[in-house]
Amino acid sequence: MDAADPGFAAGRFLGGSAIVWQLEGNGLIDRSNALKTFRPEAVSRSSDLKLSLLRFGDGAFEQYYWRDGVGVDRPLRIRPRAHWPSNNEVGIIEAWQFARKIGAELIMVVPLRETLDCDAIEAPDGAQLAANLVEFCNGRSPGLQYGQQQGWRPSTYVGEEVLPGGSPLSGKREFKVEGSYLAGEKAPDGYFAWLREYFGHPEPLNIRFWEVGNETYWEYFDGKPWAHPAKYRELFVKFVDAMKAKDPTILVGAQGLTHRILLTDLPERHRAGWIWSEAVFGKPPEYSEAYQKADFIILHEYMGPQAASEDTEAEYRALFREVRAMEDRLTVYRSRYPKPLFITEYNVQYGVFVGSDPLHRKHQHRLKSALAIACMQNAFLRRQVDAACFYYLLDLASGPGGWKWYPTFRLIYDDIDRDTGERRRGVTVPYYALQLYNSRTPGRYVLPVTVSGADGLDVVALRSPARTLSLFVVNQSSSRSVATRITLNGFVPAARATVSTLNSPDGMEGCVYVDPSRAGITVSQVNVSGSSFSYTFPAHSLTVIDFEPREDSPREPEPPSGDDPPPLPDPGSQSPNPAGIEVQVTANNPSPLPGDTVTFTSVCRNLGSSTLEETTVTFQVPEGMELIPSSISPAGAYSPITRKVEWTVTGLKPGHSRQLRCSARVK
Repeated sequence: MDAADPGFAAGRFLGGSAIVWQLEGNGLIDRSNALKTFRPEAVSRSSDLKLSLLRFGDGAFEQYYWRDGVGVDRPLRIRPRAHWPSNNEVGIIEAWQFARKIGAELIMVVPLRETLDCDAIEAPDGAQLAANLVEFCNGRSPGLQYGQQQGWRPSTYVGEEVLPGGSPLSGKREFKVEGSYLAGEKAPDGYFAWLREYFGHPEPLNIRFWEVGNETYWEYFDGKPWAHPAKYRELFVKFVDAMKAKDPTILVGAQGLTHRILLTDLPERHRAGWIWSEAVFGKPPEYSEAYQKADFIILHEYMGPQAASEDTEAEYRALFREVRAMEDRLTVYRSRYPKPLFITEYNVQYGVFVGSDPLHRKHQHRLKSALAIACMQNAFLRRQVDAACFYYLLDLASGPGGWKWYPTFRLIYDDIDRDTGERRRGVTVPYYALQLYNSRTPGRYVLPVTVSGADGLDVVALRSPARTLSLFVVNQSSSRSVATRITLNGFVPAARATVSTLNSPDGMEGCVYVDPSRAGITVSQVNVSGSSFSYTFPAHSLTVIDFEPREDSPREPEPPSGDDPPPLPDPGSQSPNPAGIEVQVTANNPSPLPGDTVTFTSVCRNLGSSTLEETTVTFQVPEGMELIPSSISPAGAYSPITRKVEWTVTGLKPGHSRQLRCSARVK
């Protein structure tokens, strides 16, 4: 490893994951109390994972309708090819709140065309729908009073609730009333930002990252004119112009494709993914307008066999061979389309796609899959991928086998075992692998590494501005430990280094479901004698060695002057809260019964560097509760129409806070 080389910056958002709107965001909501907060284990385990990016609005089947997940009157929906309804308890606001709670940024997927039913001819214009969502999320509200003066009202929902097995069209439909505008309808400027404030969120959410469409290249969209690559190219331009007219600071990604997957016989859907990308982005150097307007390119990568094999060694070789093939594709893709790459879905694919046995999905959660995911992370680092979202984060549905009946993907789980009927909860082995990367990747530089005479080792080296150096080493062998000599050029380590090893006594098939202790991370210390020393990497393992520099170690080289492709804008330059204001709300009784009184305390803090002259703090009284007006302290205003309490806070000095209280009774 060459520490004298400045290397290049590691991807800023490689520690990402995803939740979807179905079934309360994969079971994100805690329904054990009237407040419907987030599940504690979802918050704690996601925070421990140190996620940097959270993807929401999965546009599978191009069906998600953002207005369904806003406000209090949310309809049930059942998406095509599914067998369960979703009540939309987790919408854009809840996804944003959860992302902020765990310290992640949000990336939002907008459907290429809204279709409560995939074949609905009357579906609204997708670009207008997306632009309205951008305004709802990022626009500045003209104020509740202004909206009332204009006669603005929210739309409503009518119709029967959808039942399992029914059509999405059998559910409630958004209905226009006087003064209201539908989610896909052109409205006066500020209406949808006003709608956000009406539903309790006066300040903009400032969501930076957006995707247009989701896997539009798949064969189940055959015959949809909007899914043809030439049409997607045209629509993307229309979408990005409409969305950036609402907020020019957002970054919008367009769909690319590298996967060699069977699509259709159409030339534009050739087995080689380049055909789709060339039809959308053009052939270098003649790039299309869609390519010019895209801030980043979106890729999805799923690796490995569909089924486990009795010949396990052949299965393991195939698994890691596909990861290497993916890295080769990324190398070529980067050379053809030198823009930031966001891999917003990736995973192994046991038992997932058409023709596979769903029972094989359990292999997604074993050590072999965790090591493949570690190799994917190494590939993302080497190929300068900017963001990567593991698909997906949670499976907390508590049903037999999880929310898809067979445990699929997931890092954090709470379900009932299909075979034993016993409750089980915890984290899967891939969680541990990503935990090792997510805690070390941000702010690091990828350094050159040469591996020779050590077959089966996949190695990446990272160095931080604080000069800590980390080696990530995957031993892909299922049976053979690898003894090797490590040479650290331009770096003199301290006498002892920290070693973190992910492994299992059960080998590649190690899993945590039966016994959580059968796989995990062990931490130890190792003596290091100078810049060259020997180490043995155990079979079927991910090892991370963290070195601190010795006092007389050479000075760290200057960071590289630039990145190729161009780097993304600094997230600090578009802070979601530039004034440094933080408001936290707590309740003294998280599980109230009918008739109980709950006191809510809002703490407003000034985290900025200057005195906050004046601001308004708003509290939304939860549904099913009745405010006690005399409890508002200090004095504030309450609107029984919007069910909001508002306080005016003035003269708040840097570092100081103000407590605001009110009480409500459960009906």
